Amino acid sequence: QMLIGSLPLSLIALWDTQQPILWTPSFVGALIYNVLPATAIAFALWYFALSRLPAGIASLGTLANPVIGVMAAWLQLGERPSLTEGIGIGLILSALLVITLQPRMR
Repeated sequence: QMLIGSLPLSLIALWDTQQPILWTPSFVGALIYNVLPATAIAFALWYFALSRLPAGIASLGTLANPVIGVMAAWLQLGERPSLTEGIGIGLILSALLVITLQPRMR
């Protein structure tokens, strides 16, 4: 799945370059890390969660990914979320709350 998805992305990356890629050792290391262990661990954890939880509950965690990404960028890189991003985070958290509380309201 990841290999098939990477093929069109690779073609687009080769076609749409604004600057040549600098193949430094740190870039190659980061690329290898993202392709192999990070993706493999993420898929293994996802399948582990699916084996232990209903798919609906397991997928709730994936909805929080954008929120975690924005917050991590704020904490680690000092990137302050814009008003639009803040509204988006609020909507995502509201949706998670509604989905979580919905079974209890029945």
